[in-house]
Amino acid sequence: MQFDKENVINYVTKEKAVAPDLYGMSGCGLWFVPLPIGKAANNCIKSLIAIMTDWPTENRNVMVGTRIGFFTEIIRKKYKLDLPKSLKIDLTI
Repeated sequence: MQFDKENVINYVTKEKAVAPDLYGMSGCGLWFVPLPIGKAANNCIKSLIAIMTDWPTENRNVMVGTRIGFFTEIIRKKYKLDLPKSLKIDLTI
């Protein structure tokens, strides 16, 4: 995921801001929140997209994560679970 810490939007003030350094972000979630900037996210359906794993020292404009759909599709197939098939990932196990 591309990340420009010098050019982020503060959702409270709706102004451009500088994000904090992301040291220690490994293991946190990357969430999709389907709302326009400035709207309250309390009552919307959020989707976990990825688990973040790295913030490379050689390129601070990039964050690396593992897509959740990859693992849920592996689990669905391996255990033959009655879950909806991923529309984005096609795995052959």
